Amino acid sequence: MVNDPFVDVGDLPSLGPLRYLDVRDQAAFDAGHAPGAVRVPLDEWDAAAKAADTGFTKTAYWDRALSALGVDPTVTAVAYDSGGMTNAARVWFILQYYGLNAVILNGGWPVLASATGLPPAAAASSGGFRAVPGSGPVGLVDRETLRDQLDGRAHVFDTRTRAEFTGEDARNRPRSGHLPGARHAHRYRGRRPRSLGVPRDRPPTDRPARSSSCRA
Repeated sequence: MVNDPFVDVGDLPSLGPLRYLDVRDQAAFDAGHAPGAVRVPLDEWDAAAKAADTGFTKTAYWDRALSALGVDPTVTAVAYDSGGMTNAARVWFILQYYGLNAVILNGGWPVLASATGLPPAAAASSGGFRAVPGSGPVGLVDRETLRDQLDGRAHVFDTRTRAEFTGEDARNRPRSGHLPGARHAHRYRGRRPRSLGVPRDRPPTDRPARSSSCRA
């Protein structure tokens, strides 16, 4: 796939200056993490993404949140989680959406924990970061645009639970089920997007769309 965001641990030395971003809970982080890693408070980011005053278009919050990680466009942020790679992918999306260089570590912490000779983390940037919404290669799509592309032009991956996807669990909503043509992709452990049926030669304007409960 063009611009595949996944990298293997052996690729890290070729990426230049790195910042390791740990997307696990505090207890897991405290038990062990990559050298110089910074923990991403994903629950706080989730809440901010859903809130009207700090959504993706309100950059003041994201300026502060991303600056706190010590990242800037001169480094590559390596996001890793416990191995499922879904939480790391959510962090990757936000980073690249605002114009930062980011990758997802294939295999997550279990791979890092057994690796030797990892590149050291770059020093934290002290200059602050200004988030520019939509400046990355993968963006957001609004409801009306997605609706108009459900004729096959959009590849929709539903990242909710299987029960939500089938409609068995409506989560107290008046409507349940999934969008026409959507594929279920909840926690596809170890599977890169190409295994979910995205054409390798998909044109840049035909971006896959996510269907989820407002998750980043």
